[in-house]
This record gives sequence, C-alpha cells and structure tokens, in this order.
Amino acid sequence: VTGKGRFVYAHAQHVGADTLFSGWQVGWTHMIGVRFQSSYDPVKLGRYGKFVDPDNDLDKLIDRARKHVENDRASDAETVYRAIMVMTKEPRSGKQRVARGEACAFYARSAAAVGMYGTACDWYRDAIIADPRCTDYRMEMARKGHIPLGNFQLAQQEAIRCTLLEPDNSRTWGLLGDVELSLCNAKAAKAAYEKQLEIIPDDPSAMLDMCVIALDTADYDTVRELAEKALKTDRKADGMHVLAMIENRAGRHERAIEMFTEALEAGCNNQAIARWNRSLSLLAIGRFK
Repeated sequence: VTGKGRFVYAHAQHVGADTLFSGWQVGWTHMIGVRFQSSYDPVKLGRYGKFVDPDNDLDKLIDRARKHVENDRASDAETVYRAIMVMTKEPRSGKQRVARGEACAFYARSAAAVGMYGTACDWYRDAIIADPRCTDYRMEMARKGHIPLGNFQLAQQEAIRCTLLEPDNSRTWGLLGDVELSLCNAKAAKAAYEKQLEIIPDDPSAMLDMCVIALDTADYDTVRELAEKALKTDRKADGMHVLAMIENRAGRHERAIEMFTEALEAGCNNQAIARWNRSLSLLAIGRFK
C-alpha cells in the first residue's frame, strides 16, 4: 500500500483490523476496535469523559484472533496478534499477560511450522516470560524447538519444570519420558512413563509410550499386555505396529510383514517408521526388491 493509503494501512495493522478484500483496492473491518495504547493506564478516561476498560477490547481481539486461527486465516490472525502485542507491551494485569503469552505462542508455532526452530524457541521464551505457569508453552518449546535442534538437555530441563508445575498432568510425564529416552536414560524414561500411566491408566498414548521403552529393554510381556489394550481404543493401528515389532524381533518375519501392512493400512501414526520396520523384515527373508 502506497501514497496516502499507507497511513490507513499502518492504522489497520496497529489496531488488528481484518482484511475484507485486497486487490486494486483494499478494505478492512474492525478499524476502531482498540481504544488504548501500551502507554495508557489500565483504566483511562475516554475521549468523551467516560471510563473505558482496555481488557474488554483485549477480550474482543483475542476472540477474533482465535477464530481466524480456527478458520485457517493465518494472515488475519497475525494482524490481530500484532495488535495484541502492541497493547500488552507492558502487561499490567493477569489477562494482559495471558493474552501476550498467547500472541507470542502464535508466532512461535508459525516459526516452527517452517523449520525456524531457533526463532520458535525465542518466541516461546517470550510467551513463558509473559505467562510463566503455562506448561503448554514449555512443552511446545521442548517438542517444537529444542528437540528438533537436538538440544535434549534444554528439553529435559523444561520437561522437569513441567512435571513440577503440573505433577498431575500425564502429558508432562510423557514429554519427560520421551526426552529421557532420547538421552538414552532408560531407567528415568521408564519411571516417567510409569507415572504417566499411573495418572491415566486407560490412556492409549500412555500405554504406547510405555511400550517404546519396554521394547528397548526387551520386556515383551509388558509390550504385549499394553498393546493388546491399545487395540481396543482409537489407537488400534499403533497397537498393531507395536505387536508387529515383537514378531520382528522374535524372527517371525512373515507374520511381522502382515502386521506392519495391516498397521499401515489402518493409518498408524508414524507411517515412515512402520515402512522402515517392514523393510527390515523383508530384508531378513531375502525379499530385496
């Protein structure tokens, strides 16, 4: 946008306006939704002598941003979150801290989605500074930032903090187990997965996480017991994948190939790993092509 229109464009970006159309002409909606700047007091005398609550405007912006994310309108969401960042530059209330954390997390996820893991970590740190008790940001930083970068020690630190902040959250223990497994700390990984199962015994994700470490420690009885339970849940395909691994390691490769194929056709989560595992059984019986 050039000419005098650039001033309108700058205002639209500042207040988090939504782009209605863009071409030879550009149009926005929600151009007057924000009534305060980052330098305003939490409650400021309005233009016409009325007191306004900036948190009310913040609520509206957050709702709009979330709807844009749900509708896959990333560009509009980014514009609204930028306005939220301006409004919460110096957060003075709990609501403003939460809003700023959510905005930072949006930029972190956007960076991680295109492989900018270092940038994602920077944004997640800002989100944590704004809302330090939100374990979701810490877990995401570990999974979407530190682990892809190979920073397992930093991922471990965040996972431990998560278990301290929310000891009854099974996902925090699952993350810790995954990180400990990546660090080849089998005993610590097993303890974390056991804690995860203790919190939610019927959680198929927890069962399958435990199967991973049980496979690596050749505890096939535990693997079979948990995988059989997983077959009765919505993670049936992944349970089949795990059982196929037992057949593979027992040298029953024809049966393993059948089970890997069944798991793939049923839509197991990690298709690449399942295909790799099936290739090992095919190799073992001489089916090189």
